[in-house]
Amino acid sequence: MTPSRILWAVLVSATLVLPGARAASAQTLNAPPAQTPGGPSAERKGFIVGIGAGGALHRPPERRVTGDRLDRSAFAVGTDFKIGYAPTDQFLIYYSAKAAFTRATGYDAVGMSGLGVTYMTRPTSPSFFVTGIAGQSARATLESRDWGVGRGFGVGGGYEFKRRWSISGDALFLRMGDNDNHAVLLATVGYLFY
Repeated sequence: MTPSRILWAVLVSATLVLPGARAASAQTLNAPPAQTPGGPSAERKGFIVGIGAGGALHRPPERRVTGDRLDRSAFAVGTDFKIGYAPTDQFLIYYSAKAAFTRATGYDAVGMSGLGVTYMTRPTSPSFFVTGIAGQSARATLESRDWGVGRGFGVGGGYEFKRRWSISGDALFLRMGDNDNHAVLLATVGYLFY
């Protein structure tokens, strides 16, 4: 084989093989990022801050007036705040403060703060989730300057319908002392910065 035929064979091979190789390498470079099953990760891992607001139903302790039971449940404005860290896309640990502002039997505010955890059922969004909180509870009546503290816990759940946006419901059980037990049902719309 002469040198001119070898050169001709190399040029023909290069024109036939290189365009395919270039296309394959371009596809590799432009490939989408790795995805988890069900879609791209919600990227919740890291520092988190959340706020929420909505409505609540506050049930104060039962009171007796001239032998008849006085049981007043009242609607309230509810708030939710959290700040913490998410070690994974599905598990969040944070400081949580939940409160209901109401005028039921003179109480202006009841709520609790403490350690909160959330477990997301999926690392992607949308996702259902469950929550729990345990810590210190408090109640305040501003007119009479009557304050109470105690312990409490709460459980709840919700749905992250769009990345960072969620609706949630919580049931808080607050014990301030002897026969001073409060219950709060809290429904909020929240935004979680992550």
